[in-house]
Amino acid sequence: SEPKKILTALKSRGSSYRFPSCTTEECIEGMKLMAATTEIGLDEEALRFIAERNNNAPRGCVGDLWMFVPFSGQSFTLKDVRELLDAVSG
Repeated sequence: SEPKKILTALKSRGSSYRFPSCTTEECIEGMKLMAATTEIGLDEEALRFIAERNNNAPRGCVGDLWMFVPFSGQSFTLKDVRELLDAVSG
């Protein structure tokens, strides 16, 4: 079979869901709830950095927050977050 025909056949038998993207503020609010639940202190700048680093994608934000779970009970600044995530400052 030709690749184009296979792709068309799969698309016709499946469902496609499009989810609206989150705003930076929505991501920050969601991360605040998760951080509070896991007792991780992150300042507003750090949360904004994580959201923007992940293009406001909730899955990416959760993945980055997961890196801080072992440090439950501690607080982090933007500088700490950049260092831990090995992010390039811009």
